[in-house]
Amino acid sequence: METMPRPVAAVLWILALSTTGGCAPRCHELGVSECEDADDCESISGRPLIEAGGCLDEHRFAGCQPADRDCGDAFTTATAPDGTHWLFSSTCHPDGWSETGSSLDETRLCSEPAADAGAR
Repeated sequence: METMPRPVAAVLWILALSTTGGCAPRCHELGVSECEDADDCESISGRPLIEAGGCLDEHRFAGCQPADRDCGDAFTTATAPDGTHWLFSSTCHPDGWSETGSSLDETRLCSEPAADAGAR
């Protein structure tokens, strides 16, 4: 039985790993800086709901996803495992979060004054 030369076998093994995900970390396991450094991943950011103020906080990192994930162009709300509700500007949210379907897109930003603030 004829065997493949070692350098060719090594190259084929590396190619197999790179196309199947092999040893590379999965995107959803990465933090913000690791996600930004990974060519095959992209960060997901959104606005968490501050329940006490009834407003949305500033954009922040929520998770990481594969760069080739297809996200629709529509606002989406999802609940993090800790129970915090978030608003995303696309249909993608981090893995393990529950899509809620609520309409937080009409909620004011915390940086804006409340509508009743001038009514006093």
